[in-house]
Amino acid sequence: IESNELSETRTDLDSHADSPVVGKNALIFETLNNTVTVKGFTNSLGTTTVPVVNAAVVYDDTHLNKSNLLLIYNALYVQEMEHNLIPPFMMRLAQLELNEEPKFMAKQPTMEHHSLYCPKTDIRMHFCLHGVVSYLPTRRPTADQYRNLGT
Repeated sequence: IESNELSETRTDLDSHADSPVVGKNALIFETLNNTVTVKGFTNSLGTTTVPVVNAAVVYDDTHLNKSNLLLIYNALYVQEMEHNLIPPFMMRLAQLELNEEPKFMAKQPTMEHHSLYCPKTDIRMHFCLHGVVSYLPTRRPTADQYRNLGT
């Protein structure tokens, strides 16, 4: 494993967002022909224009010893961002099953708690917590991994 492949980052659930946002730890595989003007949550942050892209990240399932390529479509690309942001409602619109309840808060925790499930591929991904933010541990794939995992 190359040292840059060990650099794990986060793809955070962001219930305040209306679009996915990716940064430098996602592989941009397509830049779309449009941009979006984004505004910070306070006036002092100002506004900026960012491109809309399709991107990929890798989720490494340490329990199954398998890597899964996750594609993020129509994302805002903010190159300086360390972590990616995904709105839960967008995941649900994509027919993914999302359980945001952390296991330690569940009365009878199961494998379904605090996870994301894709019925089409029968893949379940488990969230971690960073403070109170749920996230998937992800990393930027290399071009070869993007080609090999995507097939």
